[in-house]
Amino acid sequence: MKRVAIIDAQNANSPLKEQLLTPLSGVPLLKRIVDRLSKSNCVSEIVVATTTQAIDDSIEAFCKAEKLNVYRGAKEDILANYYQIATNYQADTILCLEGQYPFVDAELLDMIVGVLEWVGHSFVSNDMIQMFPEGITAKALKYELLEWCHKNAQDTRDREEPMRYIWNNLDAFPNYDLHPIEDTKMNRPELRLTIEYQQDIQLAEFIYDNLETKNPDFTTRELIEFLDEHPDMQLINQNYYEYNI
Repeated sequence: MKRVAIIDAQNANSPLKEQLLTPLSGVPLLKRIVDRLSKSNCVSEIVVATTTQAIDDSIEAFCKAEKLNVYRGAKEDILANYYQIATNYQADTILCLEGQYPFVDAELLDMIVGVLEWVGHSFVSNDMIQMFPEGITAKALKYELLEWCHKNAQDTRDREEPMRYIWNNLDAFPNYDLHPIEDTKMNRPELRLTIEYQQDIQLAEFIYDNLETKNPDFTTRELIEFLDEHPDMQLINQNYYEYNI
């Protein structure tokens, strides 16, 4: 079973200049994502997916310097790019991750893939209903579903946003939304753990500066416990929060 993780890496998606290469405590955002993703027990290949726009030239250069797999395709057809990557790497399962989320949870990824493959779903995510913190998210789908989407999605927005077509057609295939266990601290949808604004960078660096020295592979649970000890820092980027409680 070959599982390919695709990181959607587009600098144009953020107010930050060269968002994906933004240093977080000295390490570029994209490398943070790759490093944490590599801790997963289920990922066979990691591919950075970016566009052919000039603004993303720096992403390709970074990937080549770091010896990372990179694929460049049209910004107007991200769905086709995903399909081509999955086909090129002979993927059975595809994991889709956003390039602005620096705290990838490898344990959560493994759980999502396990539900997808062992239960027999075509699509599994953990954010159909927002319960985890924003940024602690992943989606996994079977190659056959991606191929079906590629062949059937016609709307321009569906081509630009692959997940949009899936969300709008959930009745057409077996799917599952993974929720945090009630008695854990993972049910925290009000927390914003993403990188789009300077305040997001400030929070992320505060987390890395304090947790990474103790445990480079700190978990989401440890991250949340740390933030609960510093409630003032939880508020630093709340003006930009997209989730409405």
